[in-house]
Amino acid sequence: MSNWRKDSGKSGEVLLYKLKLHLHGAEIKELELESGREYSFGRGADCDVQLQDHQAISRTHFRLIEENGQWIAQVVSKFGKINHAGQPVNQLALEVGTVFQLAGYTFRFLERKVQEEPGADFAPVTSALPATIPQEDRYSQSTNLPVAAGAGLTRNLPAVANSDFDGNDEATRVMSTQAEAPYLRIVEGNGQEDTIRLDGRRWVAGREEGCNILLNDRKASRRQFELSSTPQGYFIRDMGSSNGTLLNGQALAPDELRAIRSGDVIQVGKVVLHFEIRDPNFEKKLMVLPAEVRADLPIVVQNPYEMINYPVPSGPGGAVRVGGQGSGGLVAYINNLPIPGTENMAEEKRKKVRFWVVVAVILMPIILILSLSGGEKAPPPKQDPAMQAFLKRTPKEQQQIKEWYQLAMNFYLEKKLSNAAEWLRKIHEILPDGYKNSLAMALECQEQERIAQQLAEIEKEKAMREKIRIEVELTINRCRSVASRTHSLSELNVCLESAISLDPENAMIKDLQRQVEVRAQQKQMDEANQREYRGRVARGKALYDEAVSFENSGDYLDALEAYRKHADSSFPDPNGLKTLSRNQILAIRKKMSSKIDDLVKAAEGAYAIGNFKEAVQRLKESKKIDPRDERVAELFAKYRRELDQKMREIYEEAVISEGLGQVDDAKVKWKKIMETDHHEGEYYNKSRTKLKKYGSM
Repeated sequence: MSNWRKDSGKSGEVLLYKLKLHLHGAEIKELELESGREYSFGRGADCDVQLQDHQAISRTHFRLIEENGQWIAQVVSKFGKINHAGQPVNQLALEVGTVFQLAGYTFRFLERKVQEEPGADFAPVTSALPATIPQEDRYSQSTNLPVAAGAGLTRNLPAVANSDFDGNDEATRVMSTQAEAPYLRIVEGNGQEDTIRLDGRRWVAGREEGCNILLNDRKASRRQFELSSTPQGYFIRDMGSSNGTLLNGQALAPDELRAIRSGDVIQVGKVVLHFEIRDPNFEKKLMVLPAEVRADLPIVVQNPYEMINYPVPSGPGGAVRVGGQGSGGLVAYINNLPIPGTENMAEEKRKKVRFWVVVAVILMPIILILSLSGGEKAPPPKQDPAMQAFLKRTPKEQQQIKEWYQLAMNFYLEKKLSNAAEWLRKIHEILPDGYKNSLAMALECQEQERIAQQLAEIEKEKAMREKIRIEVELTINRCRSVASRTHSLSELNVCLESAISLDPENAMIKDLQRQVEVRAQQKQMDEANQREYRGRVARGKALYDEAVSFENSGDYLDALEAYRKHADSSFPDPNGLKTLSRNQILAIRKKMSSKIDDLVKAAEGAYAIGNFKEAVQRLKESKKIDPRDERVAELFAKYRRELDQKMREIYEEAVISEGLGQVDDAKVKWKKIMETDHHEGEYYNKSRTKLKKYGSM
């Protein structure tokens, strides 16, 4: 599979390839692949495509290479593979439509079509520049260090990518070209800094793993704020966060849209986010320069460049900083320069003309300076005090200083800054004003050592935090079994004591404590419910015991009422006593009916032999058992009437005898009434009164 091929179906189209990156389902980047290039992917800042900081992603995790026209994804990490079709693999040959994953990222290998200019061939990028251009070292007016002009150009002139050359600039792009793109420069509380590009239209920031912008701060909410891109500009909205969001020092109202511009500062807790609008292809545009342009051109540019007065590891001279007005500087000016007579030319031809105009503009001042010099020698430059002090030294000392300086330079370029600083110190003991740029280099060594010390402290603190995190998690995992069974928060806290002392605000600790608190509260509620339940059961049983007591004492009516009250109550009945109460009600009623029957029979027997007193007495006992029994009431009334009739006849006879003076005969009749009548009878009491009168009682 070749990276360059002509589409046989549609004339004038070239098929190239691209790689689309998705993070948690959202497309974040499109990488247009250039034949012959190699692309690295990882969380390291030196990767071609930098991925987010994730424990499953190495600093350089995998690379994308082309071998014999076949693109291959090749894992270089020792700690993780990429996933394809659900299987981890170390190497994957890419076909159109191939999809593979790493952590939360999804990568799709796809075709892209580029319109071909008529008559263009399909060779890699070529240039219209001359094959040979003289090389010459120049000195900047602002530094004592030589700088290769060509090297400075290839390293620091991004906008020359728009100059005229024969080639396909689409094939050299790493990202899709945009006029501008939003970036966030994120500075955390510990000083760690990172810059991310915001691709898409909407970005959510917060502590939640699925957020586009992860905020590493305890005061940040799971979903803190939202950035959005609209035709009217960029906006920010606080999503109802707990601790609020600051924009340029002012708190945002929840759910209120506020415009945000390049340079604005967002703050959440200790995290500071700088919102910037940049040209995303500023550094990438240099990649499209033809080989001839990247040669060492004899070029001197006074403005808009500035020379940094100390050596850098990346090259043998001062590093060139692009300046000028606007985001493009000199490049934007050259690209927009109108050239008369080119209005009707094709774009490719205009680009070639513009390129040679640029070359002419650059070379013309040099030629003019040489021509005006007229062969006259310029006065020698005045030497600075440092050089004068150097020249006053003996040749042997000068040679020693040069050797020391070279050693310091070598160590500096190898980033062995402590060794470089030691040799620079030897130079400055002899030459306090320094030699060449040794003073600037010494200051840079000190600054780099300070930065290295800070980084070491940050790494040490990070390692300490990681150690604490591991220790806390081990303690929490050991205490999960305690949290799952105990109802005592103090028991759990004793188990978690070491973790609480290390990280008292840990969310997992809080979760375990809440679990135990909820279980303890539930236990208290259950115990209260059980106490109430047992009390209600006891009250129900007390009703049952009272009914049994009435029954045992023969108070059947009270027993019936107590059994009925218990059977109809709402008290819980775990022992089935209500069923016993209902059964006892039936049994007592049966027993009462049987006793009444026996007493009625006894009363009828006594009545049959004329023993009215006995008959009435048995019926009175029956009425005590059940006063509502109608049969007993009727018999009692009948026997009582007949008894009263007989007692009245005897009493009247006794009164007549008393009136005739036959008192003894009257006493006999009164005694007979007391023996025959019942104690509550009318004539029983009258006879008793008469006998008392005559002293017979």
